[in-house]
Amino acid sequence: MFNDDDLPPHQRHSDTSTEAAELIAPKFGTLMFKLLEAFKNRPYSGLTDEEGQILLGMEGNTYRPCRVTLMDRGWLEDSGQRRLTRFKRKAVVWILKPPKTDGLF
Repeated sequence: MFNDDDLPPHQRHSDTSTEAAELIAPKFGTLMFKLLEAFKNRPYSGLTDEEGQILLGMEGNTYRPCRVTLMDRGWLEDSGQRRLTRFKRKAVVWILKPPKTDGLF
């Protein structure tokens, strides 16, 4: 159906992970756009994965591949901040990566 390289991030050694990636592939771009919009609306506070999942109503196995893809493509970065999850674990706060300038400013 899909070339493995064209699928959203998944565990290539796992048939169930590959199947899930194939099922989500047609709407993966739309999901990434929703994530990007959520980050655009929080330019200073950012989001942890848990916060983003709750805000967008996405399961972690859908949310994380979108966030990883946006990070890999240079849209998101680790802010250096950490916030506690509901289980009192430290979580990375992701933010939009500042746009590159051509050195004029």
